[in-house]
Amino acid sequence: MTEVAESSLAGVRPVVRLDAAKVAKAVTSQVGEAVAAASAEHQLSVAASTEAAAQRLESATATADRLSRALTWQGVGRVAAAAVPVALVLLSLALLTVPLGQLLGIGPLSQWAWDSFTAAGAWWSRLLIAVATLGVVGAAGYGVFRAGQSLHRVYRGW
Repeated sequence: MTEVAESSLAGVRPVVRLDAAKVAKAVTSQVGEAVAAASAEHQLSVAASTEAAAQRLESATATADRLSRALTWQGVGRVAAAAVPVALVLLSLALLTVPLGQLLGIGPLSQWAWDSFTAAGAWWSRLLIAVATLGVVGAAGYGVFRAGQSLHRVYRGW
């Protein structure tokens, strides 16, 4: 009996009828709601980002306005007036450096290094003399720096 039922149903195709308008309306309403929700969420994030960017732009514009008015001739004059004592101290230190260097024997040593540099014929010997001289000067400068830090620590409380 199963064979007869199967053979009789073999040639029959099931017929399904759909109302295209109803299906389209149902799908459109579901997809439309999902798209509307996603687009509203995206719109809110874009609006928040745009508002934050606008606030940063307003802040930058205000800062630029303040800075454009900040540097006037009066300001340049004040900076120049404040730099005069620093320049005088640096000039006096430079003037005292040569006699102090002569007293400590640095002058003759630096003159000897320069004479050796100019007399050297090969580029590698000049490079060696320059590196050694600059290394000694750098080490001496670092020693002065560390001594100044030590004195600063000792006399800080005075």
